Amino acid sequence: MITWKQAHAKLSASIVKTGVGLLGDDLSQSTAWAEGQHSGHCAVIGDDQLWYSDLCSSEYHVYCSSGERVNFHEVKLNWSKAVLYCKDLNYDLAIIMETSRAKSSLGGWIGLYQQAGNNWDWISDGPSDYRNWAPGEPLTADCASFDATTQKWYSKKCSQKLPFLCTLGMNELDGDITK
Repeated sequence: MITWKQAHAKLSASIVKTGVGLLGDDLSQSTAWAEGQHSGHCAVIGDDQLWYSDLCSSEYHVYCSSGERVNFHEVKLNWSKAVLYCKDLNYDLAIIMETSRAKSSLGGWIGLYQQAGNNWDWISDGPSDYRNWAPGEPLTADCASFDATTQKWYSKKCSQKLPFLCTLGMNELDGDITK
């Protein structure tokens, strides 16, 4: 985990696991503050969608993706259910477009799957020739996952249950994601 100041020093836009990151001397203008919570210099949005004040040195899970929202879901679902879960939130499973721009300490399902005829495509039908398969991959399984340890992709049976990443916006994972 990293502190808010570290996140803002490293990245231009930071988003915590449950909301957006804010930094400044006066954040009291918002009407979304939880009662008695506007006294610190940094803020997080809680699961209840209210803002909470905390010290800027506090550590939170930080997720970033070129200003796009990225949600990591620890609940383990099969690939199809992960797709539906993301879509229910108006998100998509993560789409990785470029090497070295999608480094993550989080692993799980991504939005790549095998079509009939052995073609691998992104769920958004967006163009991308970029692939980051581990040596010997893809095997015969039809859905792709990202391994945080190796930073490589692995084919898995779509029925397997894994955590997953959802993205909002341009639907592509295009930056560092850290936990």
